[in-house]
Amino acid sequence: MSRISEQRRREILTAATAEFTVRGIERASMSDIAVRAGVGKSTIYEYFPSKGELFAEVCKIKMQEMSACIHTVFQEKASFRSQLVSYCSLMLECLEGIDMGQIFTIILHTPEVQDLKKHARQLMGDAARQVVLAIQAAQASGELSPQLDVDDAAAYLIFLPNPHLIGDLKRANRSHPVELIVDLALNGLTRSAPARN
Repeated sequence: MSRISEQRRREILTAATAEFTVRGIERASMSDIAVRAGVGKSTIYEYFPSKGELFAEVCKIKMQEMSACIHTVFQEKASFRSQLVSYCSLMLECLEGIDMGQIFTIILHTPEVQDLKKHARQLMGDAARQVVLAIQAAQASGELSPQLDVDDAAAYLIFLPNPHLIGDLKRANRSHPVELIVDLALNGLTRSAPARN
């Protein structure tokens, strides 16, 4: 692809990202995306045969960006708590304004975006690996107990950034809601776990 074609493709993707964010996939139109990108509607179809495929590409790019950011967060030379606060803040920023229910419905029911399932699983797997490594480092430094089950803790922490919970805490006028949920999670992880049967 030529430099001009690649630039135009990026412009279309940027415009589509803005339209999908503002209007959602159902209400976003290829015409509005074309206007925002400064191209004709037929130009968009040269790059993306359908709105579903354009949406899928926008999602793939967003997932790649999130994966790179997660990797960066957990490579920081900081305490495990600070890494978790950064991770939660990053994920909440990425999820802001996104209707995850709509995304999951689209992924499940739109043939053009079935490939997104693979990318979403890959993103979650990459994030889980980063969290596992961070937990192991926190265990080695004494921040977390060496008896903590790393896989269970990672499964719990990967989903810690919960937009609904943060929203509820903000509406309840709780200061620093991200730090609050991280501290609550770490408090639970540092308590001795009951024996399992």
